Order: sequence, then structure tokens, then C-alpha cells
Amino acid sequence: MATVSAVESQTDRFDCEKTFEKASEVYKRGNYPQAIPLLEQGCVHHHAPSIGLLGRCYLTGSGMPQDCKKGFELSQEAAHLGNVRAITNLAHCYLQGMGVKEDPNKATVLLQQAADQNDSEATYELACCYECGRGTKKDVGRAISLFRKAAELHDSDAMILLGYYYETGEEGLPKNMEKAAQWYQKAADLDDANGLNLLSRCYKHGLGVPQNEAEAKRLRAKAADLGNALAIENEGQSYLSTEISLRAGEKIEVPTGPEKIRDRREASRHFLRAAYLESSSAKIKFENLQNHVFSPISTDDRLYGILLQAGFIGNAQPPRDPWTIKRVAQVRM
Repeated sequence: MATVSAVESQTDRFDCEKTFEKASEVYKRGNYPQAIPLLEQGCVHHHAPSIGLLGRCYLTGSGMPQDCKKGFELSQEAAHLGNVRAITNLAHCYLQGMGVKEDPNKATVLLQQAADQNDSEATYELACCYECGRGTKKDVGRAISLFRKAAELHDSDAMILLGYYYETGEEGLPKNMEKAAQWYQKAADLDDANGLNLLSRCYKHGLGVPQNEAEAKRLRAKAADLGNALAIENEGQSYLSTEISLRAGEKIEVPTGPEKIRDRREASRHFLRAAYLESSSAKIKFENLQNHVFSPISTDDRLYGILLQAGFIGNAQPPRDPWTIKRVAQVRM
């Protein structure tokens, strides 16, 4: 018969797992402020996954001020408790000098430990180390083998990279657009925004797949919805009959009329979103598309409302970047 303490221990473990599951769910949705208190509850019970994910929050500044030293300490604690993803986070700390002195050699040892336990992120990162010879001897063949393993473990970044190498014929792989498209498809099947956008390009131009403009448009729209800057920029371009110049300050002729103005608004909205996601080309396109059609708006409340309507859902505050604040205030939805 189980003792009272053993039963209590099992209950605590069950509660920790249930709480961590909820924390992970809201974390994946980007709701970090709601995830953090749940993770902290798990930390009280020495729950390794909770400690590891909280460490990641500190390392990335997700839902809290970035504190690399605290993030390193939590990752180290979770790693000692056997959490594989925390071992990977610890390796990132040594690779980038986050909260600890940079040590690529130690990082690769940790990545190998996590990769041996089939952690997809560690396998991908270890492949990158072999590819460039960081913390270990350069070995492109070993890198490609690890990229394949990471892809088999459902790492979409590895899938996209393999697709790129087949498309370009780099790193010793033969040029094969059909295989490239297949890898992009695998990433797209995981709802990876980059994979969706790359596959959209394949369908648009008939690269490795039959040309299909409708499918290209569907994939591009989905990638844009998931926040891919290039897809959002291309969506904006689709509302215009001519390509917008990428030369800053260049004057362009844009047809007027109610229908054309609506198209310009949609194009501007997409260029602005892409610029907010740090697309320099979209920023220039947005600037070049502006004229007297848009009225300036200065109040903070109105600005925040425009941000929501423009698709910046999920941001607790309007962006602090002066360029974005100024330009968003010009767009009336």
C-alpha cells in the first residue's frame, strides 16, 4: 500500500504536468504573461520542464525583461534535472555568450548530448556547427546527415534548408528542384510560414511542381497570416498593377479612383505590416506609395485602433519604433 507521502508526491507530479501543459499551450500562442506564473508554480515543485521553459523566457525576454544570467541559471538547473530542451538552451548560452562566457566547444558537447536524445532543435543547431566548423571540426557531410535527422524529427528549419540546398546545389547536394519543392512542402505541412511562402513561389513559377497560380495565392495568403514578412509584402504587391520601386524617395504614378484607392490602402497595409516585421524592402515600398490620400492621425487611442485593424493583434502596446508609429498614423482603414 502506498504511503501518504508517496500519494502526495504523485499528486504534485500530476498537477505539475497539467499546469505545464497549460503553460506550454499559452506560451506557443505568444501569451507569455499568462504562461510565466504557471511556469513559476512548476518551479516551486522542482518540475524540470517548467524550470527550463521559464529559463528560456528569461533568455529571450519573453513576457519579462531579458535576464541572460537568470536564464542561464534556470537552464542549468533544469539540465541537471534531465530536461533535454534545457540542455539545448544551455548550449545556446555557451554559443552566444548569454549569461556565461562564450564557449563553442562546450556548446557542441551539450548539443550532442541533446541530439543523442532526439531533440530536434539541438540536432539542427549541431548540424549548423558542423557546417561552419564552430566548436568542432568542419564536416559538411556530417552536417547534411544531421539536417536530415532533424527534418525526420519534424524540424521545419532543417526541411527548408535541405530544400534550399537542393534548389541551389550547395553543400554537395545535386540541383533538384523537385526534391527542393518536396522539402518545402514538408515544412508547409507543419504550417511553417517560410515553408509556405517558398512553396507558394514554386507553384507561382512552376518550380519542381506544376504551375498553379491559385495554389500559389492560397499558400502565400496563409504564410502572410502566419506572419511571414516576404509573403505579406507579396500580398501587398498583388493589389497593385505595377511593381513598386525599391529606390528610396522615388516618385511613382498611381491611378486614382475609389477602387484604385482601396487597392492602394490594402497594399499599404500589407507593406506596413511587413516593414513592422523588419522588411527593409517593404519599408521603402510603403514610403514610395504614400501621398495625400491618407490623412494624418495623432491620438494614441486612434493609433492603437489602427494597429489592431492593420493586423498587429497580440501586441500589448503599439510599436516603439518612431518610423512605424509615424507611418501607421497615416493609414486609415
